[in-house]
Amino acid sequence: MNWMTLLVRIGIFLIILLIGFLLGPATRNVIEKMARNAQDKGVYTFMGSMASNSIKLIAFIIALSSIGVDTTVLVGAFSALGVGLSLALKNNMANVAGGMQILLTRPFKVGDYISVAGTQQMYEGTCTAIEIMYTSLVTYDNTMIIVPNSTLIENVVTNYSDKPYRRMAITIPVALQTDTALACREFAAAASAVPNVLTAPAVSCILNGY
Repeated sequence: MNWMTLLVRIGIFLIILLIGFLLGPATRNVIEKMARNAQDKGVYTFMGSMASNSIKLIAFIIALSSIGVDTTVLVGAFSALGVGLSLALKNNMANVAGGMQILLTRPFKVGDYISVAGTQQMYEGTCTAIEIMYTSLVTYDNTMIIVPNSTLIENVVTNYSDKPYRRMAITIPVALQTDTALACREFAAAASAVPNVLTAPAVSCILNGY
């Protein structure tokens, strides 16, 4: 092989890599743009992330074959390496499996306000993206929280956006000699007069202890 042939092969190798690493993110952007009007944006963000990484990997394999590397041997090596990496990166694989489980079971979707009990603290915010490895949450103070998907699967997740309304329980102490029936009527009327309180289901007032 002369120098000219070698340079041509190296040039083709670099061009294929460049195309793959440009086409991957571009494909991801196209998929995420399709999700703008979709109800479940999490599926699209997950698919976009998966498509981008897959295109990059395929481009790398094709680029290696263009310089004479036996890709069948390479694929076999990747398979053997994959077993070792799966054991070494079991937490990352758990995150990938967790992302797929979130999309299949749909305990929450992009746009929902959720909270999850982590190992040391509680995380909560609006879900903005469900990626291969993690889920992004934005808090009320506009802080981005990156939560591993395995954390969302292994812990209790509260979805505050799943139901159209929420009941609030407010305990009001009164004197022992208070007419409880009259107090309940007055409290229910006062709560019903609040603009954001629903008429159905109606406000209820009960005596829960002495």
